[in-house]
Amino acid sequence: MHYLNEMLHNRKLQNILQYVSKNIPYYDNIINSDCINNSTFDELYNVFLEIPITNKTIIRNDYKRFTNYKLSNLKIDNSFESIDYNGQESVIKLADKMLIAEYTSGSDGIPFMVIKSFEERIKLGMNLWKLRNTFHPASSEKMLYFIHKPKFINYPVTFFRNENNTTSVCDEIDFIDGSQYTWWHTCTRLLDAYMNIISKNEIECTFENLRVIENNAAFLSDKNRKKYEMFYGCKVANNYGCREIWNIAFDCREQYLHINEEVLFFELIDDNDSVITEPNKYGKIVLTSYYLKEMPFIRYAIGDSACYLDGTCKCGRNTRRIKLQGERNIIIGSNGLNGDEYFTNVVYGVTFSEGINFDSILVTQIGHKKFLVNIKGNHNNKSIIEQSFTQLADEYIPISDCEYLFTYNNEFEQKSIFQARIESA
Repeated sequence: MHYLNEMLHNRKLQNILQYVSKNIPYYDNIINSDCINNSTFDELYNVFLEIPITNKTIIRNDYKRFTNYKLSNLKIDNSFESIDYNGQESVIKLADKMLIAEYTSGSDGIPFMVIKSFEERIKLGMNLWKLRNTFHPASSEKMLYFIHKPKFINYPVTFFRNENNTTSVCDEIDFIDGSQYTWWHTCTRLLDAYMNIISKNEIECTFENLRVIENNAAFLSDKNRKKYEMFYGCKVANNYGCREIWNIAFDCREQYLHINEEVLFFELIDDNDSVITEPNKYGKIVLTSYYLKEMPFIRYAIGDSACYLDGTCKCGRNTRRIKLQGERNIIIGSNGLNGDEYFTNVVYGVTFSEGINFDSILVTQIGHKKFLVNIKGNHNNKSIIEQSFTQLADEYIPISDCEYLFTYNNEFEQKSIFQARIESA
């Protein structure tokens, strides 16, 4: 079995390297296609390790050289015809096919466009459904999506969740509680926001039919997983991925993240860009997608860190397991404290403070002792809400002399209640 897996990975890696060496301008003089043909896995791997590690900034600054030659001759910008309702996807019409431009800002807040074909998205989507069914039986008819689809004609919120409107959220909670959906695709930020609204408004709900909450696009700590499972009365599955490549790892039934080795080559790299193979040693995650060819990602660092887990999993799968390090959710200068957990307690306390009305609070660390606090919703009681937040933050956050800068931007978004966005993060 190990030999067959090695042969399969060798063929997939060989195919994608052969493709990019001939079709992606950036790799013209980096990959020698003659060295790829008829090579053993060790020989191929040595060629692979000579490829420079890339990241979002490198690609953004030299965008056309990272797409195939057909696209590199087009005017690539953000003016494509919109095909959905939230501005996160557009269509590119070519003479022989249609491509999808997906948009993400990630942790740096700067827009970044990723191009995929319909065929690539279908292939990645089918792979994801297979992973979901290893956790719990899943089907599209029983799935409540993170972004609502137009087919939900009886849905009380039009297409999108809106945690900034308490009435809409209460309607949505009532809908979910009474629906037959068994699988809820969402994220920790919304789960926390809805927990606060349910508690504050004393909403009675049991989520009787809900079996799985799938967390997407945010770090999930063990502590928060247990909190959500207790509150919502169902299992929480972690879907770890990124907009660029989609799923990277998915929880098994034992709730360990298994690398999605069917669609990607996974590496952990230390500070010297050396490959980490041993367990329990954290390194930065570097990915190579086997299937993406319109805009390939080869040795692409996504900004997250993880370590391999030792031993075999009780679930019976032999794919490698990882444990994520929530660096973007760690308060810099706090010796590893999880900002999501601490600021969730602060926001929860503000929710129950007398005379305060707001929709949501998102916190961004922009300096070692400086935090940007964005408040959405009713802005008529700014001084009260700012005083309450500061007092509770001073009580909960074990860092002295912190500075909190308050903004009121209803359009501000990030994936979790807290994120660190300073150079050392």
